[in-house]
Amino acid sequence: MNRREFLFSTLATFALAALPKLTLAEEAAISEAVRAKINPKNKLGFGFMRLPLKDKKDQTAIDYDELNKMVDLFLERGFTYFDTAWMYMGHESEIALRKSLVERHPRNKFSVASKLPVGMIKSKAEQEQVFNKQLEKTGLEYFDAPQLKVMQEAITIAVFCVFSILYLKEDLKWNYVVGFALILLAVFFVFRKWD
Repeated sequence: MNRREFLFSTLATFALAALPKLTLAEEAAISEAVRAKINPKNKLGFGFMRLPLKDKKDQTAIDYDELNKMVDLFLERGFTYFDTAWMYMGHESEIALRKSLVERHPRNKFSVASKLPVGMIKSKAEQEQVFNKQLEKTGLEYFDAPQLKVMQEAITIAVFCVFSILYLKEDLKWNYVVGFALILLAVFFVFRKWD
């Protein structure tokens, strides 16, 4: 893959991430090539990192009427995977997920992954406390996809590393290598069978 193809595929990925917002238009013109890429079998996810706002200057002023329409349309189109994190939207993302998804749709119609803010956690007890708080904020009894989320992060880091070195001409520093290695270690711990 040359640099042009890499940039094109990266931009296409970002464009597809924004697709749930774009398809709210009454008559969105979508080519067959794009339509094939948004087939629910492709596992496109709805991220709660950037949500519609009533006040653009306040990350916690979520526009629930608009968000509910987006969530409903996403589910109507056959998609089921949602993603959130502790720190998204001024720490309101998980609550928004509860209000717009969990409280409005049957649990067997969707799956949810959330990211544990490992950089903020200092002990195992605190990890358990934060994880339980995440479940409480989302209104869920469990998260569905820790393996998927960890793998997504590992792939993102790998792609970003290659992009940074080859395109941005960044030097690969020792602390970056250690950070990447820790994410790969997370993959090991999540996928290992602990009997």
